[in-house]
Amino acid sequence: MTTVRVLSETLGGNALARAGMSASVPATWYPGRPLSADAWRARVEGVRRSSTTGWLDVLRPAIEPSGVAAERLTRVARHGGVVVTTGQQPGLFGGPLYTWSKALTIRALADEMEAVTGVPVAPLFWAATDDSDFAEASWTAVSVAGGFERLQLEAIESAGLSMSAVPLPDMTAPLAVLRDACGSGSDGR
Repeated sequence: MTTVRVLSETLGGNALARAGMSASVPATWYPGRPLSADAWRARVEGVRRSSTTGWLDVLRPAIEPSGVAAERLTRVARHGGVVVTTGQQPGLFGGPLYTWSKALTIRALADEMEAVTGVPVAPLFWAATDDSDFAEASWTAVSVAGGFERLQLEAIESAGLSMSAVPLPDMTAPLAVLRDACGSGSDGR
């Protein structure tokens, strides 16, 4: 007879994920999506009115911004701006194109919101590197002549292991496939 034991624990994650799930986060951080420029202006103004000073000091330890990102966040915080966020679970070489499109889209959304509202806006993209779903994160597909090729890491015993802690094997062969897949149409690759 097999004994099944169910263990329950609170959701964890990195510091940013835990902050977002904490009871101290105002419900106004997660309202529905505005559908017009006027609605975006109203949303931005509502967020500005409801936010406290020093929000960047609260976020900084969780996101550890540097370079241009740190400069933009500092400018946004200094001038009463807002932050828009999205994220994605990890995947081999950044995962499917969906991950990249989300990162680029959140930046474009922040830029457009700033242009439409006149309020400084910073994008914040996070990767759920505390995810432990090796089967999901261990592969990606790349476009090649005639279709696609699936690049897959060999299975490892990873139950409960955070993807950020999974050691990478020799990546020579998958990197070669990725490099070839990135060639231009004009060079025959």
